[in-house]
Amino acid sequence: MGSRGVQSLESLGVDAVWLGPFHASPNRDNGYDIADSYSVDKRFGSNGDFVEFMNHARSRGIRVLIDLVVNHTSDQHRWFRELRDDESSPKRDWYV
Repeated sequence: MGSRGVQSLESLGVDAVWLGPFHASPNRDNGYDIADSYSVDKRFGSNGDFVEFMNHARSRGIRVLIDLVVNHTSDQHRWFRELRDDESSPKRDWYV
């Protein structure tokens, strides 16, 4: 959603948007299986697109809430891979 999309939200009187999971994910759990919390899934654009969206929203006083899902990760996430490879990790039981 570029500048025109944010303008449309503003014209409707929207002052906040809540985004569902949009981070990089293998998408086996509707995006809740995050593989990288720092990347935008390519299906939704790029990190640059997100920064542009945030800048447009901020300039119009629209708050953005992000459904950050840190209690769910993909088996492709760095945390999972590290714990899988370290049998002595005290955090290994964080994953079932």
